[in-house]
Amino acid sequence: MPSQKSIVITVAGPSGSGKTTLVKRLAERLPAKALYFDDYREIFVGGGDFVSWLRHGGDPACITKPGLVEALADLDSGYMVIEEPFGRSRPDLAPYVDVSVVIDLPLGVAMARRRARTLAVYYGDSSPEEIAAYEKKDDQWLQDFGLGLYRRVQELALSSADVLVDGQLASEEMAAQVLRVVLNGCPPNLGAGS
Repeated sequence: MPSQKSIVITVAGPSGSGKTTLVKRLAERLPAKALYFDDYREIFVGGGDFVSWLRHGGDPACITKPGLVEALADLDSGYMVIEEPFGRSRPDLAPYVDVSVVIDLPLGVAMARRRARTLAVYYGDSSPEEIAAYEKKDDQWLQDFGLGLYRRVQELALSSADVLVDGQLASEEMAAQVLRVVLNGCPPNLGAGS
């Protein structure tokens, strides 16, 4: 377990909510070590992937990230900020988390941001036909699976939230809200736009 001098903060929400940006802002301002969910391999209890996980009820206990938990166990002191979609709802992570921050953002906005990021990163030099094919495939993914995944991630993140920040604010303002709680002991659950 991290020592009593350490503070572990998770930043939660679905893909496209702004987790990575907020983690970077907090890590710069605290300063803190930053860890990112996608940098660690997930293990689904019973095998499978996110599709089968969701179809079987979306239990957060069925997703583990052993390398992430090991990194937390090595924290001696100071701050650590973790990009973790589920907040503190995963039992393997929960004992380490001091503050769970959730970025409150309409799911449609988060999904649109995810799509825009994917297009910018992977389709920047693509033809209009290739982009249209991706968008058609993505629309089908969202209809078949993605929207349900977004809803479940948001539900789990909110269920363990200490602080809600409005995801439509600039990242600096979101960071300032979180820092008021972490550094000054202001009441948690600031709420959107507080």
